Amino acid sequence: MRSFQSVTAPEFASLVQAFPWTRRISEVHLHHTWRPRQRDYSGRATIEGMWRHHTRVNGWSDIAQHVSVAPDGTIWLGRNFNWAPASAAGFNGNRQAGPFMIEMIGDFDVGHEALTAEQRASTLAVIKSVQQRFGLSAEQLRFHSEMSAKTCPGSTQDKAAWIGDIGQFVLPPDGKARAAFGTGGDRSFELIASMDPTAEQTDDMAHAEHEADLSSMTQADQRGEGWGGAAGSLDPRMLEELSDHIVNLSQGRFSSDGIVQSSETDVDRIINERLSKMIRNTGDEVVRLVVYAHGGLVEERPALLGAFEQLDFWRKNNVYPLFFIWETGFADTFRQVLRGALGLEVSARGLGRDITDRMVENAVRILGAGKIWGGMKRSAEQAAAPGGGAAYVGKMLGPVLERYGDRLELHLVGHSAGSIFQSHFLSTLGDQVKVKSAHFLAPAITCEAFLDQFAPELGGRIEHLTLYTMTKTRELADTVTKLYGKSLLYMIHHALEPERETPILGLEESLRREPALRDMFGLGGQQSKVGEIIWSPSADSGSGSASQSVTHGGFDNDPATMQSICRRILGKVNNEPLHPFAKSRALERSLWEGEPEWPDHLKPFLLAPAQSETPLFASGSVGPAPSLAPLASLGRRRALCIGINNYPHIAPLGGCLKDADRWRSTLEAAGFEVTTVDEKDATAEVIVARLRNLIQSADAGDRLVFQFAGHGTLIRDSSDDEIESQSDSCLCAIDCNNPQGNGGLVIDDEIYEAYRLLRHDAHLTCFFDCCHSGTAIRAYGAPPQRQVRPGMKARAVKPTANMIEAYRAKKGRFARATGGGPIGVLFAACQDSEFAYEYEGAGLFTAVATKELPKARGLSNRQFHQKILTALGPDAGQSPRLYGDVSRFDHPLALF
Repeated sequence: MRSFQSVTAPEFASLVQAFPWTRRISEVHLHHTWRPRQRDYSGRATIEGMWRHHTRVNGWSDIAQHVSVAPDGTIWLGRNFNWAPASAAGFNGNRQAGPFMIEMIGDFDVGHEALTAEQRASTLAVIKSVQQRFGLSAEQLRFHSEMSAKTCPGSTQDKAAWIGDIGQFVLPPDGKARAAFGTGGDRSFELIASMDPTAEQTDDMAHAEHEADLSSMTQADQRGEGWGGAAGSLDPRMLEELSDHIVNLSQGRFSSDGIVQSSETDVDRIINERLSKMIRNTGDEVVRLVVYAHGGLVEERPALLGAFEQLDFWRKNNVYPLFFIWETGFADTFRQVLRGALGLEVSARGLGRDITDRMVENAVRILGAGKIWGGMKRSAEQAAAPGGGAAYVGKMLGPVLERYGDRLELHLVGHSAGSIFQSHFLSTLGDQVKVKSAHFLAPAITCEAFLDQFAPELGGRIEHLTLYTMTKTRELADTVTKLYGKSLLYMIHHALEPERETPILGLEESLRREPALRDMFGLGGQQSKVGEIIWSPSADSGSGSASQSVTHGGFDNDPATMQSICRRILGKVNNEPLHPFAKSRALERSLWEGEPEWPDHLKPFLLAPAQSETPLFASGSVGPAPSLAPLASLGRRRALCIGINNYPHIAPLGGCLKDADRWRSTLEAAGFEVTTVDEKDATAEVIVARLRNLIQSADAGDRLVFQFAGHGTLIRDSSDDEIESQSDSCLCAIDCNNPQGNGGLVIDDEIYEAYRLLRHDAHLTCFFDCCHSGTAIRAYGAPPQRQVRPGMKARAVKPTANMIEAYRAKKGRFARATGGGPIGVLFAACQDSEFAYEYEGAGLFTAVATKELPKARGLSNRQFHQKILTALGPDAGQSPRLYGDVSRFDHPLALF
């Protein structure tokens, strides 16, 4: 049984400080459990009940949340702090960085339960402890409702109120927190050890929505009663039951590691003892043996879980199931390919569905996924080759089938790539072995391979084949990912096989195009004796001709399909009683949000221009990939907006706060989470810290914006007598020219050092509405003084002796960077030789840029810059400049 520990708020604060973190926390996610409710809470048993539900039903590797907060204020530790949570699809982070997840036990929707004072206080303590440990602001809190259509953490909860309370919350002094653990902090170390901080998160299903299946949670689950499995949802009892029904393979050979090991001895026991015993005990009755092969994109643990979920269904219908667990390593290998291509990004937003699908297909080819798909197929082939695990099963099974004759029937079932596996397995059986029936579910085998390997045996060694698959309309409505609006079979058809548009057996258009297949499955108007297709959805359940799956991965978890297969195997096609198939919620996850898992930070994977059919690699070509235009990304969108008007030590301005507010509202309308810095707090130290935090917390595909409106200045590198060439550009913070401070300057070198922390697969766009902003990363050249119209105010100050001294103190800490070039893209308010102006209470550049931005979807950075120039006009006295990484100038503006 999984062990859970409880702590008080002071203990938790101390634990957070002592814990050996390997994952950076970027924000805190807040949920309510909904179920269990507060009235269901019964201490540790409730936490264990949630753990059972999350692992057995949802299929996750542990309880979803890092912490659960009980109605009495007790804080229950949950998931390893160094593991990504199962918070919400697309928002879970990864092993390097991501959210910390909190569950408040209860249902806090309107008209239901109320958060207790103790519960709120403990939750505030947890949030504050984590945010303080990682230098996060109170605003870096996210409700589950912001990541999904749910009301979680309850429609009664006001986020603004939470943020306000977090800001005012005071943690206990460190001494009191440590004292809570006793002398030497022994309990702290005990808790850390119990959480096993170095454990690898290898099979987590954190992409699934955390609350997706809680409606099925029974009262017994909520109280902590009932079934109890081990982490990963497979306990020894389950594995013992499976041991008589599984053959575990890895790359075609018997698996000697993993959750379950298989060997020749195990196969001998299954066939010569267990199966033979069943035959002897049934007298004259026929025994049906089903050999089942799952899809090729399923790893060991979920494949074992799927087998266990089917076990009772087959046995209670007097069928002996034998499952091939043929984990292929496909998912892990595919992740590695994606990691090698993180510089390729895609923007699917605002483009037509056909265009984005073609982009994904091109990218899958670029990333080499076709080779991995080929490796998976070779794994099935190796299983049937000499020395393979399937070959040994066939060798041992053949004589038993011949010995018992008509008293033992063999039936084959293959889902998706399992059809490929079964086509090879057939070759391992003796020529005299008969297959009573075969059933392919959404088969991923090519039509060519099927016609070569399997079809010749139909009507001979194989009495009949039933094919269950979706109609073309349904295939086109299925999705592999949110990026790809067709089924997996279409991705195989277009991208994974060596030739584009390779005919695939499970696709209706492939079946109807090939004359031999039309005849074989009776699609030409004549009934076939050897093959039949059950189109999904169809509802003729009593005759064994029903299927209701509307996703490629759903056929093996669809009661109509599974019961139809069983009816045909048993010959019960006239509405005879049948033990029903129970749909498993644990197997309900979509193919790509379940197995294999697509890490959040790899979702912006891909791609090539959609309009071109020209291959991006010539056949057999070598060398680096061509330069692909990254089309923005699919990660999070976050912005830092700063405006300063009321400088206490230099000339004040009038429109910068309004500018920052305008940028905030504009970016929020574009889907950004915007953090602002209050003017009075916008010191040089705070600005640099907030910028570094924004950049360091970025994951692949994230879109970041840094906006500043205020004074700017130039300071010469070597002397202080005048502003001349070889000068550095500086942003003026609120403490600029403070005699008692550090001068209040954010020099270009500091900004550049922060920019260098940006990962290459994230996007940073800056908008600087200040003088000398044209070279805010590096400034060279001096702007002349300029006459302006009445009412226009330049956002520039001449450096004072105090500012120059502060500049020199800072400058000494930075070596002038060489190589690598500037990072990100900067839209500056003016050229090096100009000033930025404000007029009628607002920055001219900001007024124009924020007006044009909502119309800029689909424009490149260069095109958007030109739009600003045109809108500003030739007489504005300033010409905004595009600066930064020139390789990104013609990439789409990374804000949509």
